[in-house]
Amino acid sequence: MGNIMGIWPLIYGCLLFFDGRGQTIPAWLFSRLSFGVGAFAILPYLGLRKPYP
Repeated sequence: MGNIMGIWPLIYGCLLFFDGRGQTIPAWLFSRLSFGVGAFAILPYLGLRKPYP
């Protein structure tokens, strides 16, 4: 069984792109940062985004 830690940014990236369509903050930036920093790069996006109607 290998290390699957590289899969989590892909999963979170899919969720960000689905949610980021109606947002003013670009989701791709936080998704790219999550590959280098980890899931901690997604936390500011979640705090700054507007609720989806």
